[in-house]
Amino acid sequence: MTTTADDITNKEAYATVGELVLIASALDALLNDVVVTVLDLGQAVLIVPVVATLDARRKIELLKERANYISQASGGKINEENRSENEDDPACCRR
Repeated sequence: MTTTADDITNKEAYATVGELVLIASALDALLNDVVVTVLDLGQAVLIVPVVATLDARRKIELLKERANYISQASGGKINEENRSENEDDPACCRR
């Protein structure tokens, strides 16, 4: 079986789509964590899966409604020094 130019183009396109899907999944997981934290939903085991069932647009609407009540100090930003130290630790970004 020979590889044609179309096959190579399709493989590149599939790889790009796969990367986009992985990025979208990672962003949705982070958004779930942010919603749980900002809305102070607690640490129950099934909270994150329940929040994950919500549409991303609805999660963003919830965060926009709550934005006025979030202080800048509690934003939980990671500065560059902490990021480089904790880069390999996935727990560094979770509460």
